Amino acid sequence: MNSLKKIFLVIITLSIVTSLLFTLTGCPPEAQVEEAEETTPDETTPEETAEETGEETVEETTEEVLTAPTIRLEIYEGPTFSPHGDNVCYYRVKAHVTGNPYPAISFNKDDSLGAWGKNVSQVNLHKKGDFFTLEATATNSQGTASDSITLTYSCIPTIPILIVNNTGGTLYIDLDGPAKYSFKLPPGNQTINVIPGEYNYTVVGCGGVKMSGKYNLSKQLKDWTWWCE
Repeated sequence: MNSLKKIFLVIITLSIVTSLLFTLTGCPPEAQVEEAEETTPDETTPEETAEETGEETVEETTEEVLTAPTIRLEIYEGPTFSPHGDNVCYYRVKAHVTGNPYPAISFNKDDSLGAWGKNVSQVNLHKKGDFFTLEATATNSQGTASDSITLTYSCIPTIPILIVNNTGGTLYIDLDGPAKYSFKLPPGNQTINVIPGEYNYTVVGCGGVKMSGKYNLSKQLKDWTWWCE
């Protein structure tokens, strides 16, 4: 009998709790559980979100910047006497350029015929009083730029020296003094032009015989005679 009373009290208690929940929420407990399960947020990827919202992913691109050319001329060697004793006074001039696309460079004179690169010009001047205005142009799809520089014969004057080659063969002479020279002279009398002064020399001839020493080349048309012993 006591057991039946206890079961009856439990049933009444559950009924009261259920009624209270229904009164507070307006729906049965089973509906609350189902509603909680239905409202759990879904896990979605950024790609799925973009698809649902219709948004497009935009890739960033860097556009190439095109620029007009600039040019600046600079003497990087000279005035310098030619080492061949031909009295040539030369300059080597470099063109510094900028621009995109990289500009094409042209000179109104280049005695080296491009030997020192596309952006370098050599100008040879042959006697005192000579001068030349070197002009350079840089061109690309965005425009043209130009620069110029005037070059004058300002090397130290030279004097002629008579070399008498009695060796019967080719004579090779290297000079190092007020200037540096290299000469390749056939048999007979040959005239070279040098800046006056004292020189260290190295001479090769007579089938490979080598001789070195010092010699003063300060007098015009001085005879310097070589022979084989």
